Amino acid sequence: MPYSLPAPRRGPGRLIFLAVALLVLFILSRWLTGWVIDYYWWREVGQLSTWLRLLEIRYLPFLGAWIVVFAIVWIAHARGLKYARARLRDFPLYAWIATAALALLALILAGGAIDGWVVARYLSATAPAAATAAAA
Repeated sequence: MPYSLPAPRRGPGRLIFLAVALLVLFILSRWLTGWVIDYYWWREVGQLSTWLRLLEIRYLPFLGAWIVVFAIVWIAHARGLKYARARLRDFPLYAWIATAALALLALILAGGAIDGWVVARYLSATAPAAATAAAA
């Protein structure tokens, strides 16, 4: 009789991943359904381009700020590691966790610092002056 090795046991990793994915989906479900309802309403009214423009005004300044803040925080972290004579590639798990934590920190900082409507009001207030200067 040939000897066969027992099948490897699968750890609880898949179950934990599934539970976390379902929890995130449950938490985000109200927000996602609101977006779907808004999309279909604006499309029915025939103003989908207006809704998309509103989304741009609201989220693009925040997204830009998030990218800038993340880059600054990540570079500061990398410089701190260099000062300590450590490299991220030597610790891959730490690198992944630190990057995720820095992205979350940047998300919080950018969310508290930027309001898309303030940026839109500023840009709309300066646009007529720029148009007048260009016309002269």
